Amino acid sequence: MIVQEEDEGQDKENTLSLEGLPTDVLLCIFKFCELKLLGRMSQVCKRFYGIINEDYVWIERAKNVLVTNQISETIRNRSLTTLSLKEKCRIYYNWKNGKYKENIYLRQRVKYMPKLVLERRILWISRGKSILAYKRGQDHCLSRRPEIVLEGRQEDVCHFVKYENLIISGERYGALVGWSATTGEKTFELKNGHSSDVNSVDYVGCLAVSGSRDETVKVWNISDPSTCEECFSIDIGDRVCSVALSPNADVFCCGSAGLYKISPLHIFDSSSGIAVVNLDYTFRNGAGILDVHWETPQTLLSCGYDTLIRLWDVRIGRCVSLWEDPHDSAIYSLASDNHNTFLSGLSQHGRIQLWDKRKRNSVQTYFSKTRWSSPVYGMVFDPSHLFAALDQSLNVLDFTGRGNLSKNLIAVPHTVIQVI
Repeated sequence: MIVQEEDEGQDKENTLSLEGLPTDVLLCIFKFCELKLLGRMSQVCKRFYGIINEDYVWIERAKNVLVTNQISETIRNRSLTTLSLKEKCRIYYNWKNGKYKENIYLRQRVKYMPKLVLERRILWISRGKSILAYKRGQDHCLSRRPEIVLEGRQEDVCHFVKYENLIISGERYGALVGWSATTGEKTFELKNGHSSDVNSVDYVGCLAVSGSRDETVKVWNISDPSTCEECFSIDIGDRVCSVALSPNADVFCCGSAGLYKISPLHIFDSSSGIAVVNLDYTFRNGAGILDVHWETPQTLLSCGYDTLIRLWDVRIGRCVSLWEDPHDSAIYSLASDNHNTFLSGLSQHGRIQLWDKRKRNSVQTYFSKTRWSSPVYGMVFDPSHLFAALDQSLNVLDFTGRGNLSKNLIAVPHTVIQVI
């Protein structure tokens, strides 16, 4: 008996357990483990927990993540925190697998067509004739009451844009209004900027561009925020749905309704208004461009009624990549991280698709809660949250997996600064 116990003791001493392996060996093993398995392994002991939290385990995984990569300066500027490599992978896992908690703000019976602008500390949303600014807390919750309310004319805000300290809104029946983003004071107002609804505006540097239902695009000089002077006007010959200035503001693109055999996508020089690119574009009648987004000074994304998302290279005037909505729906809005990620907001059921530019098929589908089928009129995101503007609510999808937001929390608008 004594000899047998000694043999068993020697066998145990000669057996090498996983916990007893050197750290370098464990790091190599953990690099090949799936994310879910790593989470379980980190709960085995304090040593495993410490090793798995090392950046070395996550470097290769974090290189290819969508949404949470924080490579783009635009995304970094709107992120509340800089994520660790482990957090990037963990939160992306929730995006990829559709694991989120949804919270509903600004619920109302009246139907609007809201737009969104997201900053690190503020979320701006248009609602009827007003533009509301909600503060974002460290816990990612929105304030119950808006910090600033920009009260426009009697007509609805069709579109608005913020650049540095100035907000420009385009309204129904042609008005253009400028606001100070810090004080809420109106800096200028053009009651007859256009003769019909201003469907889209954009602003970069000292140049602004607006597109209207009256079939014209106008470029404005706003070197002085208190004035807005028209530089020139371009007659498109078709209803204008979207406009966007390139990042360096040397050219701008214009998306129209695609009627009357007129191409729905145009690119003009910002200083002269001359068409600089003839796009190789075959389109169906009525396949209008509802949203455009510049990825770089040379490439842009477009979407619209034809259910397709196109990536254009303006240097060669061609579509270089193409993605089709899996359910054949019109695409109302786009949001991008200017890297490999973009999202599309669809025309029905509050549906949003997550896309990887390197793949043909979408990565994931999200359905926002909506009482009636609603288009996604506006959409913005940061690494952990997705904000979707529907006709009767603002829906926030929380991918942190930590339950920071309360379910169905409703923020009630309250006027803090009212400018008439």
